[in-house]
Amino acid sequence: MIDYDAAGKPTGVIFGIDTPDGPRGFILPANVDGVMAVFARQKLKADRQQAERTAWKNVHDWVQAQMAIIEAGMVSMDEVFLPYMTDGRGNTLYQLYQGGQLALGEG
Repeated sequence: MIDYDAAGKPTGVIFGIDTPDGPRGFILPANVDGVMAVFARQKLKADRQQAERTAWKNVHDWVQAQMAIIEAGMVSMDEVFLPYMTDGRGNTLYQLYQGGQLALGEG
């Protein structure tokens, strides 16, 4: 499924994976603002539509690369997508960690 913001713009991909611990939900963001910032730093003349296309192509290419290492038996699917696992309320594991709601301890 595609996730949308309040303005109706697509912001990411939402999907589920059956893991050894049961089904889990995941959200992969397509950070268009991040791409725009890179374009600005690189002094590229590109509009928001180009940034949207680039962000979505980056998500596509990243997923393809991850699927290749999964298929090669190098990692498991839930291992690769762990930072993007959701808590059922739309927050990813990474966002919870960044917000201080997930403490891993020292080490």
